[in-house]
Order: sequence, then C-alpha cells, then structure tokens
Amino acid sequence: MMTLSAVDARLRAVDQAIANNGLSGFQPSEFGRNVFEQWIGGHWTTDEAVALVIQHYRDNPIQDSDNAARENRMGLTDSQQLRLAEADITALRMADLDVDPA
Repeated sequence: MMTLSAVDARLRAVDQAIANNGLSGFQPSEFGRNVFEQWIGGHWTTDEAVALVIQHYRDNPIQDSDNAARENRMGLTDSQQLRLAEADITALRMADLDVDPA
C-alpha cells in the first residue's frame, strides 16, 4: 500500500508531466488518464502501465487509419493514434522520473 505522500508525489508528477507535454501540443487520451489514476494509486508499476497503454492501442486499431504514422516499435499505423500513445507513455515516463529519478 502506498503512503499518502507517495500518492501525492505521483499526482503532482503526473500533473506536471501533462503540463509539460501540453507545451509541445501533446495531450493524453482519456484511456491514458484512466491509466494515470491507477498508476498514481500504486496499482501498477510504470512498466506495467506503459505496457497496458501499448496493448490498448494495438488492440483497438483505427478502422479508417490514415496509415501515415512514422515507423514505430508499437506497430501503430494511424498518426493520431500514435500521437496519443506517445503522449500517454511520455507522461508516465516523465512522471516516473520526477518521482524516482534513480
């Protein structure tokens, strides 16, 4: 069980990561925000949360994909879907670095 101070630190870190990403025009998806809540609560490690995000986008391909996504290791073909996945993953990784810089 996570302490209240650890939860607060994760919440602040996610808020900061979302704000930083927003400066570059990246906004997390609704799914990503749900994953952040679970990560903040300590239900998943960062690696588990990232894997869940990747799996979500792989399992839910865009039917009318623009097929314009640059080459990526996630195997996504839609540029908007790739942008959302990257926003979600980047926010998680940035927040994790803020909480545990080791």
